[in-house]
Amino acid sequence: MKVIFFISTVKGRNSGNGGHYRSLLTYYSQLYERGHGVQIMHYNELDSSILDSEGKNLLEDVKGTANFIRKTSEMLDRSNVDVIISFGESLQSRILRYYCWKYNILFIQVLPGGASRIHPLFFMNCIYFSQENIKNPVDFTRNKFLLTNRIDEFSVDEELIYDFEISYPKKTLNILRVSRICEAYLKPFLSAIKLHVFLKEKGLDVQTHLIGHIQDQKTYEILKQQVDNLEDIFVITENKYTKEVKKLMTYYNVAIGIGRGFGEAASKNLMVFGYSAKSHLPVVINQHTYEKIRAANFSPRAKVSAKYGVDNYLNLFSSDSKDRDEYCNFIYKKFTEDYLSNKLGPKLEEIIDKSRKDNFVYIVISLFFISLSEVWHRTKYKLHG
Repeated sequence: MKVIFFISTVKGRNSGNGGHYRSLLTYYSQLYERGHGVQIMHYNELDSSILDSEGKNLLEDVKGTANFIRKTSEMLDRSNVDVIISFGESLQSRILRYYCWKYNILFIQVLPGGASRIHPLFFMNCIYFSQENIKNPVDFTRNKFLLTNRIDEFSVDEELIYDFEISYPKKTLNILRVSRICEAYLKPFLSAIKLHVFLKEKGLDVQTHLIGHIQDQKTYEILKQQVDNLEDIFVITENKYTKEVKKLMTYYNVAIGIGRGFGEAASKNLMVFGYSAKSHLPVVINQHTYEKIRAANFSPRAKVSAKYGVDNYLNLFSSDSKDRDEYCNFIYKKFTEDYLSNKLGPKLEEIIDKSRKDNFVYIVISLFFISLSEVWHRTKYKLHG
């Protein structure tokens, strides 16, 4: 089977370094390992992306919608592609969907988290990372598939960790909070800062790293202002660290996980906390909170009671705590059951088999709504970017 993965990096929407880019690479590698022909189409209006070193980009040097239309039409007209799986939600993705219909290619959309879309969705086939998105009342998709975020097993970079530790010598507790630095993730960053202050006040030997690619300068300035005059807390934005934070993962023993960050930290047996909009501090992830946080894809929209805030579970911060070991074992067990990628390949094959050819009316409706969304995003980018 020949599969093309599509994604777009467009002004005002994304930076080329979010979690869904890494999710695409996981899909890519799992189908490749199962013997399928896989390629990447990346429509990129910006300068860099984590995809740049992963295989050939079929849309390299393609800029502008008119050029995209010409290149895509020519490519698909003479190809023998079976299915296109799109992680992109830009106008280009909807245009690509039309050409899939025209040339009898299956089109599957992926909604890799984020808030439920406010404009109506009309897909024939769609993969969702969360219950939150799949239950969206304005989503009229025919074939819905729930497939939570999946994480490949990975190794850390010991040389990078050695270099990193020279700049940031370890403490007893080393806390990681990582994501793009933008308004959408500001509150979880602030929650991490509050946790750091709380643990310092309790006399614990702790340092906290807020790591991320700067997508919004205003949010970055807010974070810098918040950590000024605080000891042992750092905002880290150097590309050699932000590009592959998971390569540093074993440096840390505590993480506040959002989206893929939960799975990557859990895979290395870190003590992972979640975020709740109802708590000023991070919350524990246990049998009472896991499904609620997971339903929101470990996003800032998760809502569990503040009684599960880490301030009520101080015993977890003792290095010889049996409770801490049990907590980490629970987290790792959930990772292997729900997020490890070893079962992803067969799941994707099953979804492709159950998918159906697109509906032209659905395509036209989707083009209308995405065009309105595109105008809004680009106008906002020009005003604030």
